[in-house]
Amino acid sequence: MTKLINFYTKFLLVLGNFNFCMAQNFSVSDVNELFELINKSTIIEEFQLEYNDAFVYKLANRDIVLIPNIGNQGIVFFSEQIFDKMVSEKKFPVKDDESIFVKHKKMIENIELNLEDFTLMLESELDCKIPNLSNKEQVNNFSKIVNDYINKNGFKEIVVPLGIAIGEKLRLRINGKWKIEKVYVLNPYFIPYVIDFNNKEHDFWNFLFEQLDNKNLNMSKFIKF
Repeated sequence: MTKLINFYTKFLLVLGNFNFCMAQNFSVSDVNELFELINKSTIIEEFQLEYNDAFVYKLANRDIVLIPNIGNQGIVFFSEQIFDKMVSEKKFPVKDDESIFVKHKKMIENIELNLEDFTLMLESELDCKIPNLSNKEQVNNFSKIVNDYINKNGFKEIVVPLGIAIGEKLRLRINGKWKIEKVYVLNPYFIPYVIDFNNKEHDFWNFLFEQLDNKNLNMSKFIKF
């Protein structure tokens, strides 16, 4: 029995060392620290990734440094295999990509195909059918429903579908179209806007964030009659 326990203990130690080594195949670091590393090293190759416009520096000691186009965290890789794997999967273990749009990035990327799904998502959270918002009474009543919700639950779960619902009303009013802006962090996401026939961008997000922060959404200021 003792021999079995000793064997099991040694096995766990070996497994722990293996996992530790796996964990040491890369390190997430502050961008400024990575630039210091690059400046002290010999660069043998540098290029940008097409997917996220991140900068890649291959160093003489075989380390690979990844610097984001936007963001505060980058990665130094001690294994080219792990680097290639993450590039292939298009997923990097950084924590600064915490925008509210990240959760919905696949739906936003094809927003015109997912407008109905965003509406259903909003209706499910608010537990009500979204009205046409074709008159002041409907707009004021809907604003009250949203304000009651955010006072109880906050606005994190509804802000994106609510913004897209507002944006769609705006798009229909000005006969505009949706435009998707890609944000080039290491794990890119998308922000949807509405543009008019002159390609003028209508940013309704600032209006929405300000109103929700104050817990006092007044859509009549945005939807005019």
